[in-house]
Amino acid sequence: MSIYGAGAWSDELGFYDPLDPEEGVAYQARTWADDYSDLREEFPEYQPLAVYPEPGGLLVCACTNDADGVGWLTQGHPDYWTVIVYPRHGDQGPPLKGTMTEVLLAWLKGELDAPGLPGPTDEWRPVPAFRSWSSDY
Repeated sequence: MSIYGAGAWSDELGFYDPLDPEEGVAYQARTWADDYSDLREEFPEYQPLAVYPEPGGLLVCACTNDADGVGWLTQGHPDYWTVIVYPRHGDQGPPLKGTMTEVLLAWLKGELDAPGLPGPTDEWRPVPAFRSWSSDY
């Protein structure tokens, strides 16, 4: 974030600004937590994750163009939080291996197949192109 800031990779995976008080990570995390909690109450079989600030709770910091959430399971020290994708229209997949940077790199290389993340197809492959939301996005 210190190099790129908030924005989208491949115009598909957008990361929220951690310092924006109005629409940044804190605002988005609260919005995702409220929405997920409501869905978990109504459909617990489809919403198996705890919600931040619960221990091990989902903390969303990014989303796809299809509004699938990407974030962490907040268990233990933040340096060791597990990355997870919350696919809004599919079954919950397992946590992903690696740090957020490693997961992003694997996705950009077309090496990551995770429910909720757009995967490489004959028509589309992720490209390592970043567009800052501070520019004319």
